[in-house]
Amino acid sequence: MVDAAHHTCIGIDKIMKIKKWLVASGILIFGLIGVTQVMESAQDIPFPVRYTTRISTDTSLNSSAVYKVLKDGSDKFDVTLYRTFIDENGEERKFSFGTDADHVAEFHELTALKDTSYKGMYYSASKLPGELIDKLQQIGVQVTSTELPWYIIGSQMWANGILAVVTWSLVLTFLVSYFASLNLYRKHWLVGRMLGGVKKTLAKSVASDLFIMAVVSIVLWGVYVLFNQVALSSLSSYALLATLGLNLVILMSFVVLINVVFFIIIQHDNLAKALKKTDSNMKQNLVWMAGILASLAALTLLMNQTVLNQKNLQQQLDSLKPWQKLSAYKAVNVTLPSIEDSNNGEIDAGADTKVARRFMDHFKDDEYIFSLDSTAKVPNMVSQEQAQFMTSQLKREGIDSDVSKRIRYMNLNALKLSGHQNLAGEVANKKPATVFLPEKFKDHKKSVLNAIYLEYYQNSGVKKSDFEIHIVKNNEKTFLFDYRGAELYVYDHARLQTDTNRILVVINMAYAFNSLGKDATYSNVLNGLFKQPGLKKVAVDSSINGQVEDITSPYLSIQMQANRLQKRIVAAYVSMATLVIMQLFAIFQFLMNIARKKAYTMGVKRLLGYNIDYVILQEFGGYILTIFVGLVVAWFMTSSMVLKNVVLGLNVMAIIIIIGYVRFYVKKASVNVLKGDFEL
Repeated sequence: MVDAAHHTCIGIDKIMKIKKWLVASGILIFGLIGVTQVMESAQDIPFPVRYTTRISTDTSLNSSAVYKVLKDGSDKFDVTLYRTFIDENGEERKFSFGTDADHVAEFHELTALKDTSYKGMYYSASKLPGELIDKLQQIGVQVTSTELPWYIIGSQMWANGILAVVTWSLVLTFLVSYFASLNLYRKHWLVGRMLGGVKKTLAKSVASDLFIMAVVSIVLWGVYVLFNQVALSSLSSYALLATLGLNLVILMSFVVLINVVFFIIIQHDNLAKALKKTDSNMKQNLVWMAGILASLAALTLLMNQTVLNQKNLQQQLDSLKPWQKLSAYKAVNVTLPSIEDSNNGEIDAGADTKVARRFMDHFKDDEYIFSLDSTAKVPNMVSQEQAQFMTSQLKREGIDSDVSKRIRYMNLNALKLSGHQNLAGEVANKKPATVFLPEKFKDHKKSVLNAIYLEYYQNSGVKKSDFEIHIVKNNEKTFLFDYRGAELYVYDHARLQTDTNRILVVINMAYAFNSLGKDATYSNVLNGLFKQPGLKKVAVDSSINGQVEDITSPYLSIQMQANRLQKRIVAAYVSMATLVIMQLFAIFQFLMNIARKKAYTMGVKRLLGYNIDYVILQEFGGYILTIFVGLVVAWFMTSSMVLKNVVLGLNVMAIIIIIGYVRFYVKKASVNVLKGDFEL
């Protein structure tokens, strides 16, 4: 008896170790997903910081005086301030005030900023000291600090795109595995119930899992901080801590739920039959079946989402090919006076135009790209009442919103680079605008002309009859240069880089910049893309370079997003394979659990002359039929023929193998019955 009890305790310890390893592995996997999310977010921020500080002023100040205050303050309060600036070659460079312990800045001496305005965005790991802010304000500088939202980074893995699908699929895999691990030491729970301590068993199970998850999370955070040598107060450190905390809360919520469900099952079990392994345990079987069907539904969703995302990713990557010849073009963030004055409630459009004109004076026609959709349309995200009102207003101007939303305004350089080099020769240099109208829209010519006039030449002396019009064939592709809409975290067909049947309107910029609508035109053009020669001139123009906050390469940014998404799709396939394996494991455990409970009964029936296949069908037929129906439904709902056949084939093959193993098990049970061994 003592030896038997000893072996039972050893068996339970081994089983509980399986559960502990499962919990530790689960929280570690989700933690590593969080690490990748944090590292991706860190790549989007040029410095190891948590705060951004905007410095501006309404008055004219000497930049060197402001820089001296920043330099002295950084040294005095041991604060490192970072900023970017544009050098004489038009390249964006990194500068630091104070000790640059992370060695991320290229320049540290104030002489590097001699031709750069102090206005712009500054970055720091901690909030600027109040005394330093006071000194800046005393000389007339406006200071606005904001903490970067590190606390929302971790939520991306649970809420956005294919990564969220992967994460929740892994959650389901974890839950099915966790329930299986609880079932392995069901007898331990039953003994606890018999001794009146099942609630203590529940509490101990939950507390043990919470302790393991917390320890693994803390260790992972510590390893990340030490390995990457980041400060404890850095953005990535805080972000990872918040992410691991969120993971812990979500997974522990499910762990508690599964433990409570298992507790309820144990409480309602027939204790005598359960300990003798002769109970039907229908409640537990229903939970098993629900888990198997849920895993099938999750697998179907994951397969469809992965296939769709893979297809859309390929479309995105194909549409990015024109960017390869546009690597020299940069996006520039120009701060206009109206933005700086917005805190005072003052909007000076004339001042904006003066800055924009000065900026554009440095660029030749072939050194920038202007490409923009028409705004004379009803936006998608408006209420029905607003849509009706805007539609009536446009109709009053003779504009059909459904037609004008197909209009794409461009300068001549953008037309050449958008895949329409053949049309460039037809652009009328002495006309205010040249329209290339697909045949399908030729009956809407008047609406198009009204839109152009309203947006660029209203009250300017230009007549609608001055516009040049060419009818072109349908289904021509146009590259849109839509770098702001090229975020690859989501899949929005409306934001693909290429589109067909666009109404192309080439604006003669010389006319547009001198019309009464020039304020809006200049503002729109600043959202374009610019080449290096003009940027070099901007860099050395002290009257404008202070308005340039940063310069980015859309092509490199888009490529980085694409590379991230490719990795996520690989992760989705890995998750899919894991879910399939876990599903097959769940089916095996489910059927074998029934076989163990029914082994004695089936063995006796076989000895009484019943056909073994009939006996198995009688006990397992309903469950297998339910699983098969779920497989058939999943087969019809899965979009990929290859994936649906692979999953169906694997499941059918697994069920056949499992049933074969059950037949062997029943035969063994029959022999044990003959031996008088009834404890199966």
